[in-house]
Amino acid sequence: MPWLLLIFVLVNGAALINAVGHDPRIAYDAKHHLRYVEVLASGRLPARTETAAFYSPPLPYLVPALVRRVTGASLLSVGRAALVFQWMLSAVLTLALLAACQRIRPDDGWTKLIALLLCGGAAVYFRTFAMIRGEPYLATLAILLLVVSLGGPERGELGSRRAFAIALLCSAIVLSRQLGVLLLAGWAAFAALRVVQRVPGWGRALVLVGVTVPLSAGWFYLRLESREGTPLAWNLPRSSFSLANQPLEFYVGTGSGALFSQPGRPRFQKQLLPVLHADWWGDDWHYFLFAVKRSSGACVAWPMPRRANTMPTGREDFVGNYEPMLRYLGVVNALALLPLAVALAGLVHGARALLSVLIRSDATARTRGDALAFAMVASTIVGYLWFVISYPRPDDGDTVKATYVFQLAPLVALLAADATGALRAASPRAFRVLTVALLVVVVVASPTWISRWRGPLDCTLPRYDG
Repeated sequence: MPWLLLIFVLVNGAALINAVGHDPRIAYDAKHHLRYVEVLASGRLPARTETAAFYSPPLPYLVPALVRRVTGASLLSVGRAALVFQWMLSAVLTLALLAACQRIRPDDGWTKLIALLLCGGAAVYFRTFAMIRGEPYLATLAILLLVVSLGGPERGELGSRRAFAIALLCSAIVLSRQLGVLLLAGWAAFAALRVVQRVPGWGRALVLVGVTVPLSAGWFYLRLESREGTPLAWNLPRSSFSLANQPLEFYVGTGSGALFSQPGRPRFQKQLLPVLHADWWGDDWHYFLFAVKRSSGACVAWPMPRRANTMPTGREDFVGNYEPMLRYLGVVNALALLPLAVALAGLVHGARALLSVLIRSDATARTRGDALAFAMVASTIVGYLWFVISYPRPDDGDTVKATYVFQLAPLVALLAADATGALRAASPRAFRVLTVALLVVVVVASPTWISRWRGPLDCTLPRYDG
């Protein structure tokens, strides 16, 4: 299918451009992640006093730390090496997504095309792969876990090799990012259901995961427990869970009239859903698409006002693409309501599939795949809501970033793509219109795929590159 190959090449080609061109010092808490690499290269894990990323599991930092230790290269250079390796993860993720589509709808190019458009068509995909973080690993491992877990063609049986591979993937997930535990919770719930339904192999897989994960990854969380008093330590103080931790607008805010005109902080930054939408399709936190500098030559992510969380007052001495980028991203956000609607339809489709598996143990391979994907999505959403409520940042909403839930991208894309199959069966013409409309949205959004922070920079960053 030519369109499928073209989109695959474009997505991974754009990811490669960012890998070799984006400055790795421009990212969420970049200096802390680079400091983690520096400490890990010395042969130990960092302490809280050394980096705010101390709580992060080490897997995402191993490649740059090894490069640093072997070559002695600067942190800037090893950061670029890390991004190139993460580009390879992008290729693995997209191939695994296509493999998942093949298992659910064999030889169906349209399902693969829509899944790839929905997963790789948004800015969050490229921004996340251009940061030294755990989420690129998490998203890749999540879709691989789904593919391996789909099992045999009959009732979804799991052989010994698949069970062992699942255990290894689960271990890698919890060594990539703490939020990966949420993915495992969804997988484990589905696995327990299959055990109750007496599907061969799932009990063995569940036991292997229960043994392998603590043995291979438990040491890191026990270390946090001994040093921080909790295995799920964070660099923010945790509050007792209460919905009152967040203001009312956090739950019901709709963008304060700026979501489709000027999406970006500090506008509506205390509102959960508008920030996630704007950050998914744009750059609400200004680390990828906004390139601004002072007349003095210093790089800044956006025209920072003199007081925190207030709007900029005039151009002052800032030069860059801030205002035109805001207007453009407002258009993208409006168009992105279409793929959002398709994604929501996919979630409904997944919930129905899980209900079907609950009722019938001999559900089809397609239904089983959708049910497992939905279980992993649902557990992650519930866990993330607990996180943002338990670690509130009412002043700036710092814990609300689309990258934090990027691991859902391939799973939701799979569900949504499969859900469109029902539309294709009922009305081929409506399906063609939907597909063309999604292609138009992705084409309009494609300028968000490439970082504006590409080297050599024409402005000066603070020195922390070692």
